[in-house]
Amino acid sequence: MYIMKKLLVRTALLVVSIFFVTSCVSSRKYSAALEESKKYKDQLAASESKNSALEKSKDDIEHQLSSANDQLQQKQKELDDNSRELMQDQNTLNDLQRAVKLEQNEVSSIRQEVCDALKCFTPDELSVKERDGELYVSMYDKLLFPTGSAVVNERGKKALKMLSDVLVKDNMQIMVEGHTDNVPIHNNMFADNWDLSAKRATNVTRLLITDKIAPQRIVAAGKGKYHPFDSNDTDQGRKFNRRTDIVLVPRLDNLYSLINQGNTLNLNPVSSNTINNNSKSNTLKKVSY
Repeated sequence: MYIMKKLLVRTALLVVSIFFVTSCVSSRKYSAALEESKKYKDQLAASESKNSALEKSKDDIEHQLSSANDQLQQKQKELDDNSRELMQDQNTLNDLQRAVKLEQNEVSSIRQEVCDALKCFTPDELSVKERDGELYVSMYDKLLFPTGSAVVNERGKKALKMLSDVLVKDNMQIMVEGHTDNVPIHNNMFADNWDLSAKRATNVTRLLITDKIAPQRIVAAGKGKYHPFDSNDTDQGRKFNRRTDIVLVPRLDNLYSLINQGNTLNLNPVSSNTINNNSKSNTLKKVSY
């Protein structure tokens, strides 16, 4: 019996020891598990915070990309609009250059016809020259007028008739400009050189109209001594200054229409300068007979 009790006591002590040992081990594992859980929770919170920041950054980047794409589309639209305007400007410039070229060709063509018609006259009687896109037929006093007179002589009438035969086939505008030297006139018919030049221009104009030139095409002007061709200090210079210029001016209706169209397209100064330079490429080409 004693032995039996002793065994029971030992067994009980063993069980209690095992329980306490097991309990201590479980407590340490639990604490370790709690620490591990807290660590994972902290990592999860950090990851969630980082993920939130990344999401915000992603949204910001997408907004920036969308804004940049809108700006790019706007710039592309502006570029397309500018390209269309540039193409329109270039087309208008090409049209202007073609119109100027046509006018130059017309002037050159009629210049040749005038030269052929008046080739029987001498260089001290008349000359033909192109200047600033216009054709100047300069008839000197030796050919047209006696000294101090506005009455056209017979040889002058012959020259005007030959010229009219060419001009009647064309539609160019005609300016008849009377010029004198700077020597004052002394007679009772004219108040001064300006008066003389105007009367001479008018008489030449009347003869051209008589030879079937439409009066609507002609303008007569007296310019007196104020537009000399040469120096008035020499006899030779004064001789060239005493002249009547018959100026043939191309009709520029189509050209003006294109220019007005070009103004709406904002043609740049370079285009305008190009046209201006082309129209004056044949400045002062003098042909004598």
